[in-house]
Amino acid sequence: MKGKPLYGGFIGNGLLRTQGFVTVSDTTWSNVEFSDCATVFEGGDFIGIQCGGYYINGIYVNDDYTYVDNVIVGNCKLGGFYRGVITNCVAINCLDKSGNGGGFAGGILQNCTAINCHCVAGYGGGGFGSEICNNCTAIDCSSVLGGGGFSGGRMCSCIAINCVSGTPEIQGNGGGFNFGSMINCTAINCKSSGNGGGFYFEGINKSDMVNCFAKNCSADKRGGGFYLTIASSNNELKNNIAEDCSADNGGGFYLYKQYSRESNFVELVNCIAKNCNATSSNGGFSIMSNDPVFPTLTNCRAIGNYAPTNPAANNMTGISGWGNTSTND
Repeated sequence: MKGKPLYGGFIGNGLLRTQGFVTVSDTTWSNVEFSDCATVFEGGDFIGIQCGGYYINGIYVNDDYTYVDNVIVGNCKLGGFYRGVITNCVAINCLDKSGNGGGFAGGILQNCTAINCHCVAGYGGGGFGSEICNNCTAIDCSSVLGGGGFSGGRMCSCIAINCVSGTPEIQGNGGGFNFGSMINCTAINCKSSGNGGGFYFEGINKSDMVNCFAKNCSADKRGGGFYLTIASSNNELKNNIAEDCSADNGGGFYLYKQYSRESNFVELVNCIAKNCNATSSNGGFSIMSNDPVFPTLTNCRAIGNYAPTNPAANNMTGISGWGNTSTND
């Protein structure tokens, strides 16, 4: 059942479990669990509930319909939020060991923030491993294998700052974002020990990468700003920018076309690699294919990129396409 946001009247240190329904201050909750919680006030105004402790430490919802609004969880040892329709919530210093998501796992999210949250198993996001994220932010989050900030689902207008995927011993992909559709998203100062310092994108079914920006991101292997591996022509890949990013190969973008029996056409449109560098080759764009139909760049720009080998091809020399420009200024 959907209720109004929880406010006032609830003061608890201990555990509140609901078996079915509970009503607090005219708010009805279904299948929600708090532990070691207390209301938080600032200047006399209620700003949420802060939780931390030894049990769930966060908020667990057994369905994707319960409404949770304006809640803060902290020092959570089994993740911050699990499922539900979650708005205006914050997870701080939360840890997930199940591979779902350090701050938030599952559910539909709007205007949520994860700070210093971590996923230490599986491919869950350090901050978010949710179905839908709109206008959410991950700061100083990490994942051992998945996206340091976000993994999976559909992400729109989300931001990852100082997020990390992987460890020196384990290859992680997508310092900021991993898997799913990414629309109007930004990765700043993110890093991966594998591929995709800012964004790691797999073209599965109808997922898109549109209007995204990677700034000062790095990958130990390929795709400092963006790593894209595509098999289908169903993916929209356009209007993305990598700036001041770095990798071993493909400082700005690394696009890999997988083999497809249908030999689908794959096109990267209106993308920019600016002031990116690679320690090995292809400072701006690196395009590879295991398919007879090679990927195409259209109206893309490479500006001021660098790699120590084959300097004449640092930007996009030799790549098929139309309307592309390449300058070393």
